[in-house]
Amino acid sequence: SVFNEEGRSIYGAVIDIARVLGDGSVKKLKTSYSSESGEFLFRFTEGTATYRITASAKGKAVSKDVTVDSAAIYRLALTLNLGEEKENQ
Repeated sequence: SVFNEEGRSIYGAVIDIARVLGDGSVKKLKTSYSSESGEFLFRFTEGTATYRITASAKGKAVSKDVTVDSAAIYRLALTLNLGEEKENQ
């Protein structure tokens, strides 16, 4: 799931997933968007691999690497520090 620095879900964040290769390089695999609740979902074939998940919105981005070793549900929380300025009232 994708959250802002206040813990609120971010709807419509761009989610990129790439496979981290043995030499440290990455191969982009898929792009999706977060739901109203900040959630996203990717499905892959079985096998051990490390993936880099990147969430971006409003020109900011955050990434985390996840090693998948079996078919399962993996939960990942990404926090985007959007640094939104509050309007003076």
